[in-house]
Amino acid sequence: MHSSFAPFAFAGQTVPVWRVSGPKQKAFHRFFDTSPISPTGRYIAFLETDFDDRLPDPTDTAHIVVLDLTTGSEIYRTRTAAWDTQLGAQIQWGMSDATLAFNRKTAKGDRAYGIAANPLVGSEQTLNGQIYMVSHNGALSASFRLETLPRVQAGYGVIVAPEHIPRWRGWPKDDGLWITDLETGQARLILSLDEIVRQIGKVRLELDPSKGYLSGFHVKWSPDGARLLLLLRWREDGARQTRNYLVSCDASGANVKLVVHAQNWGFGHHPNWCPDSRHVVMNLGRSGSGGLLGKIDRAFAAGLRRAGVAYHSPSKRLSLAFLDTDIEEPSPQFIPEAQGSGHPSLHPNGKFVLTDAYPSEPVAAGDGTAPLRWINRKTGQERILAHVPVLPPHRVAGNAWRVDPHPVFDRSGTKVVFNAAPDGIRGVFVADLSNLLGKAETRD
Repeated sequence: MHSSFAPFAFAGQTVPVWRVSGPKQKAFHRFFDTSPISPTGRYIAFLETDFDDRLPDPTDTAHIVVLDLTTGSEIYRTRTAAWDTQLGAQIQWGMSDATLAFNRKTAKGDRAYGIAANPLVGSEQTLNGQIYMVSHNGALSASFRLETLPRVQAGYGVIVAPEHIPRWRGWPKDDGLWITDLETGQARLILSLDEIVRQIGKVRLELDPSKGYLSGFHVKWSPDGARLLLLLRWREDGARQTRNYLVSCDASGANVKLVVHAQNWGFGHHPNWCPDSRHVVMNLGRSGSGGLLGKIDRAFAAGLRRAGVAYHSPSKRLSLAFLDTDIEEPSPQFIPEAQGSGHPSLHPNGKFVLTDAYPSEPVAAGDGTAPLRWINRKTGQERILAHVPVLPPHRVAGNAWRVDPHPVFDRSGTKVVFNAAPDGIRGVFVADLSNLLGKAETRD
């Protein structure tokens, strides 16, 4: 790290940390499954916003920024209107440091389209498809329609005027999983939502097309690029919560498998591929969280929290689970004694899970910080890398401006990039795990 990036100290910190965004710069990186650090490790890319005290309008723009970690200088900056409050403009690196993928919006503002830019010279190529997640080799982007994502959760897609949001009942035959080639710019629909339902079965999924709609949400490439993980959400008419289904398929759209049924999802969240490109790690309940007793307990917990009493419902307790995507609805394998939280990733060495937490989760300190947790996969033994402040400076309806750390490894596995909000100013930070990984006890 260049000397212009000052070391930063958080409470309970056990590894070196630097703040790479400016002290007054409202900035955040994309997500916990794609690193904002370039393939060579020299550059870092993130989104900078002009405000965070209101929800964005369709015409609001934000800056895409690239910094040189070896010199501390800014090498690239451009504006885009195709962004939202959690994953920004989906900024990701392509095959090399000469390709940066993100989204722009048409002049009419009715849809987003992808860009493959060269931040080293300032040139860019327009893509026919959209950017959501870029494959680990930087060749392809996989995406559901970004304009539809806000229908199931704010902050993750692209904001357009209501009349431009695609809407359907049930599931469409002409929309679903799209693949875009970053070199040719061509996009193709490889798997419609209708085909997914047909292959798994609407009876098995317990879906009635007359009573709601199915939407794609997250798409995740396996590290080897051979498989895709899809999170689908079913919105029943009048329901506040969606029903979630985790599905896997080949990169071609073939071999569709149901990994987690909505009945077994419970309060689970945030699946992520493991380095072996076969297993998934996620937060999942060890037993069913439904039933009358569970509902009573959760209502009791909500009442206590409103009264200022910290109580967490046992029916919502989560564990860190591993699932085999080669098996239909596999039985989860849990890390012993390790409570689930936040956004988990398995380190490339396969021995440790890194995750954060929402400040309301039981593992958090209850003081507006989120722990960066380093957990031994075999034993469940845990250490805290830091407690990072995550309370946003402004209260905005819907919690879309929350600050999620989204910790993610760089390609070497020795650095972690995360978001935090010290003094209420959101920013991007880098932690160095070299000493931690070099200790004898971490190799056991």
